[in-house]
Amino acid sequence: MKLLKIAWLLAIASSAIFASCKKDKTDEEQLPPITQTGANTFGCLINGKIYTPKGFQQNKPNFNIIVDPGFQGNLDLRTFSIENEIQSAFGFSSFNINSASTYNLDTSQVFPYFRKDINSPVCYFTSSNANYHKGVLIITRYDLTNRIISGEFNFKLYDPSISCDTIRITQGRFDKQF
Repeated sequence: MKLLKIAWLLAIASSAIFASCKKDKTDEEQLPPITQTGANTFGCLINGKIYTPKGFQQNKPNFNIIVDPGFQGNLDLRTFSIENEIQSAFGFSSFNINSASTYNLDTSQVFPYFRKDINSPVCYFTSSNANYHKGVLIITRYDLTNRIISGEFNFKLYDPSISCDTIRITQGRFDKQF
């Protein structure tokens, strides 16, 4: 009888040990889901690593979007992330965004930028170096009544004038009430 109790206790203890060895997938950082509800989400992969807004800086939001249809269809998206005291920033601005549609970076309508940390150069792109970038911004919801803008994006950024490494931004998504 004692042997049965000991075997039972060992079985419970070993199952608890093995269960704790499994990595909990909910603890791993993931990109937010693609939504169109004004969920206040942003995320992308930058050179294969997850980038989401994090941290606080002088009461500034780490994710902000300005939509101004009255001023040439202005869209301005800005994010920053502070991890281990290193601040990075990603964003883009554009004109003529006035509906759910696809906007190509090659048309000089979308101007993305990325800064790896506060001491690094800002990788941004203008028509003067248009041969060095490619990308797309897809606005999936442009709702002025409910004040929601959602979209997906992919950019490849490179600026030879400042010795900036190639930046590959993939699987980008945002959903924000403005």
